Amino acid sequence: MKLKPKFKCTAAVLALALAGCWSSLASLPVLQSIFPQVVSGGQGSDCPGPFTGYSIMTNSAGSIWITPPAGATNGILTDLSAYPAPYASVASVMRKSDLMTWCAGNYVDFPVKSGDRFQLKMFVVSGMPTNTPVVLNLQVVWQ
Repeated sequence: MKLKPKFKCTAAVLALALAGCWSSLASLPVLQSIFPQVVSGGQGSDCPGPFTGYSIMTNSAGSIWITPPAGATNGILTDLSAYPAPYASVASVMRKSDLMTWCAGNYVDFPVKSGDRFQLKMFVVSGMPTNTPVVLNLQVVWQ
């Protein structure tokens, strides 16, 4: 997993924030930019519908289940890839405890409570970029 913080801070503070131990500053957003590869394609449900490919965010241990930092009450998953039209994506977030899924355009907003873990996925629904390898720039903001 590659991380590109949108703010400057020491590596120790960043490591604590990503581990979910930043309880004293939990009201501040924590930003992570992930550069995953797009893999496979297929037919989804109503959301995302037909898709060309998808990418799943992973944590530093390689797990697809992401734990928000302590004190977070909201998350926003966004595709920042900025490929030209006809590229389009659909963001999807699934909560592990009950498989509740939020799905919307190129970003999705979802509620967070203590103990939640999430699968963060971005579907490419049209205009697959021709770059080899295809790289998506995904960002999750914890608030």
